[in-house]
Amino acid sequence: PFIGCPGEGSSNQGRVTALTVSGGTGLSGTIPSEIGDLPLLDNLMFFDERNLTGPIPQTFSKLTNLRVLTLNSNSLSGSIPSFLGQLKKLAQVDLSDNRFSGPIPTSLGSLPKLSVFNVSHNMLTGSIPKLPSSLTSLDVSYNQLCGSIPSGFKKFGAAAFEHNKCL
Repeated sequence: PFIGCPGEGSSNQGRVTALTVSGGTGLSGTIPSEIGDLPLLDNLMFFDERNLTGPIPQTFSKLTNLRVLTLNSNSLSGSIPSFLGQLKKLAQVDLSDNRFSGPIPTSLGSLPKLSVFNVSHNMLTGSIPKLPSSLTSLDVSYNQLCGSIPSGFKKFGAAAFEHNKCL
């Protein structure tokens, strides 16, 4: 199994609240979908694993207690899933430095506690959707975004938006 715990087994599966995997583990392939079967998970971090590829698993839609999602500096691809907007406890999302493409999902605008959102250094297209007023940190730089910067986002400064196609 990907996740090992003392006394490993289905009875312990629901007790994992945080999972961090960072550079140098030699991990390759896709993120295991079984992580979505950890109902109490509130902090998930996979970062600096350049051989970690593929999309964010659909099973992550079951992580209703998730507050922190950090998947930066990997080689993840595909679109940012709209189901992230259903994870109402999400406060921090960092998907920077990957290969995500397509638009930023409008569903993220319904996250009442979202304070940090970083999707810099990807291949995202389209415009910046309405995002929650609870944001205190935003970085959408180094993508292919177009359109106007929403007026409430001027407080984040020019660096948060630089190197986009036509912002």
